[in-house]
Amino acid sequence: VANISFLRFTNRIFEPLWNKDNIESIQIILDESKGLDNNISFFDGYGTVRDVVQNHILQLLALVSMDKPKSLTGENVYSAKAHILKHLEYVDAVFGQYRDYLSLSGVKENSKTETFAAIKLKINEPRWSGVNFYIKTGKNLKNKQTKIVIKFKDTKCLLPNNCQQMTNNYLVISIYPKGGFELKINSKKPGARDEIIPVSLSTNYDNLTGSHGAQVYAGILEDVISGERAIAVHIDEIEASWKFIDSVMKKEHKIFKYDKNSNGPKELIDFNKKYNINWD
Repeated sequence: VANISFLRFTNRIFEPLWNKDNIESIQIILDESKGLDNNISFFDGYGTVRDVVQNHILQLLALVSMDKPKSLTGENVYSAKAHILKHLEYVDAVFGQYRDYLSLSGVKENSKTETFAAIKLKINEPRWSGVNFYIKTGKNLKNKQTKIVIKFKDTKCLLPNNCQQMTNNYLVISIYPKGGFELKINSKKPGARDEIIPVSLSTNYDNLTGSHGAQVYAGILEDVISGERAIAVHIDEIEASWKFIDSVMKKEHKIFKYDKNSNGPKELIDFNKKYNINWD
């Protein structure tokens, strides 16, 4: 997660492109393959939007969309994040609840608590005008993964043929199961006149440091000891996050059932078609 800011602001090739002129959409995906083993009564009183979206996903959203801070430290970072969180606007959503949830001990009878949510939103800021943001999370889904997918706008095809082979460029920032990033671009197929193939430039942090879990927590402890506040969440961020969450939860949402080990409710397919989404 900490590398999101470093990737953006220490590489000249990214920050000039990080705006409405070049980016078509941004997805943030936090899928969980397990259900609820404990704290069931607590979860049933809040749901996945208040539990997961409010803290984890909105923090990722803020980091990936904030303006360039004066420095990657303390007040500069959380002020930039808070500014973004104050300008979020809900657009649409699909809510779901996995089958057998109601049979769990601690769940209220006929509970309407969501265990799945896919939400479309926008950021009312000049940098992001017209850019679509999508977030998705849920319990008991097919795969456990956390990632951010930046889809760049397409480019004009100058080839006499095979323009249909051109695909959008993507930057995929992976957090789980393996931290790293992948830049997907188009390239000429060797030996062909104008045939295009997709290629990927990628790395993962395990290749750089071995198993990186210990180093990550050691770095957090060092920041705590030194008083570095960039890793903390400021009260302005918390208030702005909850204001947005309240705007989402005030809407009337049908709760659609979905099977365990699936990609979510089948109604997500219509949501995807409506907004031309492919959860990459």
